[in-house]
Amino acid sequence: MLVEIRRMTKEDIPGAIECVQTGFADDPYFNWVFDVSKKERARYSKSYMQEKKNVSRRNDQADHSTLFRGPERGVSERARFGCSLSSSSARASEWLFDKYLLQFSKDRNDVSLTNRCLWGIKNGLFYVAREVPSASDVPDDQKGPQEPHERTSLLRDKSSSSSPARVVGVAMWLLPQPRSKPDSWFTYFQTWLLSFRQLLTNIRFMGRGGLRVQRYRIWKAAQANVQDELWTDERGYYFCNVVAVRPEVHGKGIGRQLVNIVTQQADEEGMKCYLESSKQVPNIQIYERFGFKLIRDMVCDDNGETCKVRTLSLDQTVLLRLSVNC
Repeated sequence: MLVEIRRMTKEDIPGAIECVQTGFADDPYFNWVFDVSKKERARYSKSYMQEKKNVSRRNDQADHSTLFRGPERGVSERARFGCSLSSSSARASEWLFDKYLLQFSKDRNDVSLTNRCLWGIKNGLFYVAREVPSASDVPDDQKGPQEPHERTSLLRDKSSSSSPARVVGVAMWLLPQPRSKPDSWFTYFQTWLLSFRQLLTNIRFMGRGGLRVQRYRIWKAAQANVQDELWTDERGYYFCNVVAVRPEVHGKGIGRQLVNIVTQQADEEGMKCYLESSKQVPNIQIYERFGFKLIRDMVCDDNGETCKVRTLSLDQTVLLRLSVNC
């Protein structure tokens, strides 16, 4: 089998999503921004059940006042408790909605990542590593015309297989955006389209699928501050937003190829690169072998649960490392 590095297409999206979700299953940032403790869920559940008891007790009291305290006061009491019932019902509905939001939804995440990939195919440098049959694995009568321009890089995998092509790695790179250059109408429309698709996703799944919005905003604000400080090149930076490789193919150079395919392009253009990673081990050591070096730390704090960002750089390459201490 050969491992092919190529630009992502629509047919690669399901495999790329599975690769990302597998690669980030134990990611510290993922657990920090999505996971909700059982204790917090129990707190919501206990509050909801107590509210139901209070509403039931107040309704009984209102009925009692109507029968024994006269119609005028009874109506007043009933109206007051009716308002309480309405507000309590609203809070109960809000709790049910919040409970759904607190739970990570893989289905919702699938759709969200699909939206992102559709955007990246047209607006970024989204690459996939695919296992494809070598020439010796394909019968002569099934061989099609060679299209070398579609095959950017090839690695030979010693393990042979007759299974169809599958995605074993993915890298999502964002293109440099010059500070002084406004977005084109195409870029503006594509950004709007992505936002609209994500809005429809939120409506469909009744929320953001467990995303802790406050923590996400803390991270985005911290990221923006770091970028404002470090991104001094007016031409912009190549930003590697995601790199993920399936565990069963680790150590075969696939991650390096997914990174090098853009860093080599950046070197030829004299551009700088930027990368974030959530793990210290083994990610930092791996990226250091690619030429990245640590610069400094940045901490995002959400009431004591911190998100530490480590900044690395070497020559024309900048790396941010994101780690979480909960």
